[in-house]
Amino acid sequence: WYQRRVRGSSEESVRLMEYDTVPIYRRRKFSIILGALVALVLVVVIILAIAFTNSSKSEEDICKTLYQNNETVVYEPHIPLLIQNAVVWVGDGETVLNNYDILVEDGRIKQIAQGITIDGNVTRINVDGAIVTPGIVDMHSHMGVYSWPDTFGTDDGNEATGPTFPQVRVIDAFSADDLAIPLILSGGVTTAQVLPGSANVMGGRAGQFKLKGKTTEEMRIKGAPIALKMACGENPKRVYGQEGITPQTRMGIGWEFRRMFGAAKTVYEQQKEWCGQKVSSREGELPHDLSLDNLIAVLRRSAILNIHCYKVVDMEAMIRISKEFDFQIHSFHHAIEAWKIPDTLAENNISTALFADHWGFKMEAYDSNVRAPQILTGAGVNVAMKSDHPVLFAKELIYEAQKAWHYGWPDQKAFASVTSSPAKAIGLSHRIGTLQEGKDADIVVWDSNPLALGAVPTKIFIEGINVYSDDKVLRKDRLTINLIPSKLTTQNINNCGSSPLYTYSIINAVIYPLSGPDIPSNGIITVENGNITCVGTACSYDSNAPILNMNGGIVIPGIISTGASLGLVEMPSESTGQDGTPIGSYSDLAELRAVDGIHMYGKHLSAASAGGVLTSISAPTGSALISGQSTVFFLVGSKVLDMNTLIQESAALNANIGPFNRGSDMTRSISGQIHTLRNLLSSATNDTAFGRVVNGEIPLVVNTHQADDIASVLRLKTTFSNLRLVIYGGSEAHIVADILASTNTPVILSGESTTRCTPAYFFTSRCDPTKIKVLVDAGVQIGLSIEDIGMVRNLRFDAGLTVLHGGLTSRQALTAITSNIADIYGLSNYGVGRIDVGTPANFVGYSGDPLSLESVVDFIAVRGDVVCNPYQI
Repeated sequence: WYQRRVRGSSEESVRLMEYDTVPIYRRRKFSIILGALVALVLVVVIILAIAFTNSSKSEEDICKTLYQNNETVVYEPHIPLLIQNAVVWVGDGETVLNNYDILVEDGRIKQIAQGITIDGNVTRINVDGAIVTPGIVDMHSHMGVYSWPDTFGTDDGNEATGPTFPQVRVIDAFSADDLAIPLILSGGVTTAQVLPGSANVMGGRAGQFKLKGKTTEEMRIKGAPIALKMACGENPKRVYGQEGITPQTRMGIGWEFRRMFGAAKTVYEQQKEWCGQKVSSREGELPHDLSLDNLIAVLRRSAILNIHCYKVVDMEAMIRISKEFDFQIHSFHHAIEAWKIPDTLAENNISTALFADHWGFKMEAYDSNVRAPQILTGAGVNVAMKSDHPVLFAKELIYEAQKAWHYGWPDQKAFASVTSSPAKAIGLSHRIGTLQEGKDADIVVWDSNPLALGAVPTKIFIEGINVYSDDKVLRKDRLTINLIPSKLTTQNINNCGSSPLYTYSIINAVIYPLSGPDIPSNGIITVENGNITCVGTACSYDSNAPILNMNGGIVIPGIISTGASLGLVEMPSESTGQDGTPIGSYSDLAELRAVDGIHMYGKHLSAASAGGVLTSISAPTGSALISGQSTVFFLVGSKVLDMNTLIQESAALNANIGPFNRGSDMTRSISGQIHTLRNLLSSATNDTAFGRVVNGEIPLVVNTHQADDIASVLRLKTTFSNLRLVIYGGSEAHIVADILASTNTPVILSGESTTRCTPAYFFTSRCDPTKIKVLVDAGVQIGLSIEDIGMVRNLRFDAGLTVLHGGLTSRQALTAITSNIADIYGLSNYGVGRIDVGTPANFVGYSGDPLSLESVVDFIAVRGDVVCNPYQI
C-alpha cells in the first residue's frame, strides 16, 4: 500500500504521501512492538506447554512404572564364542540336541544349530561330545549375607529385632568377597537369588546376583524384579515367641501378615486414588511409605513373593491371606508337605523350592517324601531344587537334582529343577534358565552326565565370559546313565519282610565280604538261625527253602553310621523328641552311656536302614569337653533295644575340642580343654571310663578339626602309651597326615550333612575334601561319617564321591563305611563291617554299584529280619 501511493504522480498522491508518512511509521513501529510481544507470548506459551507436557508425562510415568526395575542391561564386550560338537541340554525339562554348536555374541546366545560357521576373530571350543547346559540357578541362597568364614562380623541374614522388616534389603548387606562364592561357582551355579533369613515373618527384599565380578554392583542383576522373602511356621514362633513377643503362635503369624498388609493396602488405595485423578487435579506428591513400599509392590503384583513354609496348615493360611488382600504368592520354599496338596498349589500357580531329601530336623520338616517332585510336577506344579546355602553347600546344588533323579524323577525334569524351573519362579526366565537364542550366555560344560554322581563343570561362561575352567578329563563312559531297577527275585518266600526269616540263601550275587577276596559272580550266602554259615561260590543250599536270587546284584556288609545320634534323637528341635543333653562333672559325664537312652522307634532309623545303614555307633549328645560313652546296635530287629539288636554297650569315650566346646571353667579356651583332658586321664583309676581309656580297653574319640588342635591332641599319646586315640571330624587332618600315621591314629572324616568339609569356619579354613588320598597314602586308616540323622542314608553316595574326587579305589571307599569303622571301634568279632561265617547276618543287596546313584536297595538283612525293596520315606 505504501509503495502504491508513492508511485502515484498526481498532486493528490503527493499530498497523501506527505500526510500519511508519519502515521504509517508510527503504526509500523507499533506493529513491530505488537508482533514482538505476540512472539514473546507464544514462546512463553510454548515453553509452558512443553513444561506442562513433560510434567504430565513425568506424573504419568510415576504411576505407570511404580515398583518396576527398568534398568538397562549392559553386557561386557568379548570376542565371539563358538562351542562346537556339544550335546545340548536345553534345560526346559524335555529337549536334548545332539551334536549341536552354540554361537555367543555380545553376552547372549546368537545361534544354536548344527555346523555353525563363522569367520573372523572367534574363540572356538570343541567339547567333543560333552554335555553342555544352562548355568544352574539357585533360587534360595544366603551366600554373601551369611558369608564364610562364619562369624558375628559376617552374620547379616536376619534383622531379628522385630518380626516384620519388609523394608530391609539384601543388597545393603551382600558381601561379594564371601569365600563361598568362587566355590559355589565351581559347581556350575551362575545365578543366585539371595534371600534374607527366616527368623522374621517378613524378612525383607531379596537380591539377584550373577556369580561374576568382584563387587556387589558388578554381581547384581540389572533389571531384576523386586522380590521379597517372608516366613511362616516354626522359625518366627521360636525366635520371637520365646522372648514373649508376637508371634508365639501361627495365629500370631497370621495377624502379623494381616496387620502389615492392611497398612500397606491403605497406602496402596491412596496411591490408586492419586494416580486416578487428572494430572492437573493432583495435589502434593504420590502417597508412599518407605517402610511399606515393598509390600505395596506385592499388592500391585509388581514383586516376586517367596514364602518359607513347610506344612500344609501354613501354606493354606498364606493362600487365604493372599486372597484376602489380592496378591500373588510365587513360591513356597522348603514346602516339605507340598506333596500333600499338589492340586491346590497348581490352581494357585505357586511354585515350590524343595530339598531332594533333607528332612526331619524339626517338627514341620518331619513328614517328607522323596517322591514329592514327581507328585507335584504330575499335577502341573513348577518344582525347583534349592540349597538354602549354607544349610546345604550351594556348590552341590546339582547333587539335589541327582538325588531327585535317583528317586525316580525323569532326568530332564530333574535337571530343569536347577535351571528353567527356578528361573521361572524368580521372574528371570526371559534371560536365564535355558539355552535359547537371545538369552544370556550362561553356559556350563560338564565332564560327565550332570546327573551322574560327582559330575563337575570343566568350563563355565557367564554372559559369554569364561569365568571358570578345570582340567577334568571328559568321562565319555559317564555321559549316559541309567537307574538300575531291582534285580531281586524270591523263591519260597511269601511277602518278603512280613515275618522273620531266620534260614535262607542268597544266590547269583556279586559279593564284597571284606573279610576275604571279592566274589565277582555266582556268589552264595547261606544263613541258618540268623547266622552266616557259608560264603562263596560252592555253598550248598536247599532249593526248597527261602531264596533271594540277586541275578547279578551286589551284596556288601551293612553300612555303619558313627557320629549321628540315631536312636537318641528323633526330633532335634524338640526336647521331647530326644534323649537330651546332661550337665554334670566331667567324671560323671564320662560314665554316661548312650545305651541307656536308645529308642528303637522312629522314622530316622527306618530311613537310614532303607538306605543300607544297618548299624549305628551312637554317642550321647552334647558339646561339653566330655560327652559320654558310645553304644553300638543294629537299626532293625526289635521294637526295643535288646540282646537281638544290642552289639556293644560301651564302644568308646567321646571328647570334644574346639571353639564350639567352650565351657564356663578351664575349658573356655582350647588350650584349657586339652589341659583338662590331660588331667582327667592322668588322675584316672582303673574302675572308671577314663581308666579304661588309659588302659586301651576302649578308644578315646576326640571330635576336633583344626590341624594344630589335632597335633596337640596327638601329643597325649606320648604320655599315655596305651591310648587308642581316634580323631573325629578332621577337616584339616591331611595337614598332619604323617603324624597321624606315625602314631597309628585313625581319622573319621565327618560333616553335618555330608562327609565333605567346607571352609565355613576359621578352624576348617584349610579343609580340602580332595585330600583324603593324602591320608590313605600316608597309611592312616579312615572312616566316613554324616552327623545329620536325616542324611545318614546317603553315606554310600558320599563314599562314592571319595572315589570320584578323592582318588580312592572303590574298595577303599567301601571299607571307609564298613570294615574300617568296625576295626577302629574294635567290633571285628561282632559281625559288623564284614560278611563272615559264624557271625550274625548283616548285609545289604543292591541292584548295581552300591557307591552309585544308579543303584537301588534290593534288600536288607539283620539276623532273621529280611526286608525286600525297603521303602524310602
